Amino acid sequence: SGASSNDTAVEDIAAWSVGGIVGWGPVSLGGNYADNGDSGQPTGSGWESSYWNVAAGFETGPLYFSAGYMSSIMEGQHFGESTYEHIALTADYTVAPGLAVYAEINLIDEEIGSELLPLASESGELSNSVTSFVAGMAVKF
Repeated sequence: SGASSNDTAVEDIAAWSVGGIVGWGPVSLGGNYADNGDSGQPTGSGWESSYWNVAAGFETGPLYFSAGYMSSIMEGQHFGESTYEHIALTADYTVAPGLAVYAEINLIDEEIGSELLPLASESGELSNSVTSFVAGMAVKF
């Protein structure tokens, strides 16, 4: 996709993406790759980003399980190389028509490399790791 901006301080949008989902019986697999280039970044910054992801799902009766992985990278002038990785594991159970319960575990790792970050370690990187658990109920009527 592409779009131009009247703001000369921001790069025009020039990104592309390709992906798909394949399913057979109770199993489905999907994947995607996107290259955002320097879309929407400050003009002349040299910052570019891209990401890819894969996921798989399995359904049996009232149960549905899925697992997914996403990885993205951003790099550019005075920014070093920053990465983001996310693993999501989910389980859904349909209790009755219109009523389901679900649980999800997310594992996230992020490393930001930058000469500009005052909080960066001696190696010039700042990192975060997060593990989250989400549980809930979905009601449709």
